[in-house]
Amino acid sequence: MAEATTLAVFPDALLEIVQDGDFKRSTLRFLLILFVEIKPANYIDWSAHGLAKKYDMGYTSALNAWKLLVQKDWLRWVPSDSGVTRYRLSPHLCWRGRPWKARVAQKNWDAEAELARLAQTWARESS
Repeated sequence: MAEATTLAVFPDALLEIVQDGDFKRSTLRFLLILFVEIKPANYIDWSAHGLAKKYDMGYTSALNAWKLLVQKDWLRWVPSDSGVTRYRLSPHLCWRGRPWKARVAQKNWDAEAELARLAQTWARESS
């Protein structure tokens, strides 16, 4: 199960985050917590509340960090047929699993973002 324990972190994305003035110390700490907690293929099975409790972090700080990561598209909600809410960390930031699969995941992440942008355009044009 080397896949489960391997975490590749991409320095360019980290540099982008470090230089972003919106990221505070608590957000960076929360990001490190997510690095520890991600499952293979970058899935997160925790809520901000659960992680705040587990790591003795203030809930407000954890929730603000969560929201900022979603806003900046470093963390994305993943739809589920089972009704379970799951999130996924951007494969541009890091990758838990076989490193060669990261590039495919990055392309899929970008394609999903492009489809979301197009969907917003279609919604505005049909109104």
